[in-house]
Amino acid sequence: MPLFNRALQIRATKEKSKPRERPIMLTQGEINHFDTFGFLVHRQAFDVAETEALRAEFEAVCTRLLGHAPGAGDVVWEQPFVELSPLLSRMVEDDRVYGPTQDLLGEGMLWAGSEGMWGFDTLADHPWHADGGWVPEQETTHRLKVMIYLDAQRRDTGALRIIPGSHRSALHESLLPFADVADDDDPRYCGVRGTEVPCHAIETDPGDIVFFNNWLFHAVYGKVHPRRCIVLKFMEAPSSESHSAEIREQEGIHMVHESFTGSDSPRIRGLVSRLREAYEVG
Repeated sequence: MPLFNRALQIRATKEKSKPRERPIMLTQGEINHFDTFGFLVHRQAFDVAETEALRAEFEAVCTRLLGHAPGAGDVVWEQPFVELSPLLSRMVEDDRVYGPTQDLLGEGMLWAGSEGMWGFDTLADHPWHADGGWVPEQETTHRLKVMIYLDAQRRDTGALRIIPGSHRSALHESLLPFADVADDDDPRYCGVRGTEVPCHAIETDPGDIVFFNNWLFHAVYGKVHPRRCIVLKFMEAPSSESHSAEIREQEGIHMVHESFTGSDSPRIRGLVSRLREAYEVG
């Protein structure tokens, strides 16, 4: 833990030595890539020492949740997750996460929670789906997940597969029938098995960061233990009453963990206060 902590402390000291002026973290090309295809990957954003520290703290949190050190056969799928650790919470405000996310969602972005995943149940596949119910683009705020995998992910061993551009209305709506066959014993999507659906597999190594629009249709095939992953979730600020109403309909989203409501981080406090304001307006 101290290595990751020290890296963040050094970064914070440098930032405090001059007036804070957040650099633009993404190029226009990267923003266009995310808007068009629905995802973006920053390779080796965390160095080896930071990644090892993240992994150690991740396992420490899982140990507290399970009551024993996680091992073969254990499953953790917990939310909230990073809120349970001061060290992991620092990722939310880290420039490498906060900066690109703000560039994609805007300065008024909101906190939407976190998840931590260790292992999986008996199902090594997660068939094609999109998160949440579908609301046409013009009636909802944009969503974003930051995925930090702590184990290497490859196409046939658990990498996140996505259908690029399926976060946009026309393509997304044409794929809605996928939900009708997801529970079949041998589901076929447009006549082919899930592993044969044309897609892009986001292969990653520890240290990479995936920025992912969760309206994308996505799937996973061939998961391999322990498949450790940290998920940070954000939303665009509502710009209409229908946006605010849609946020209020999300059960429990305003129930932010006390470690974030009382955070000493201006960035985290801002994410939380804007979420509560959006939830209460109406």
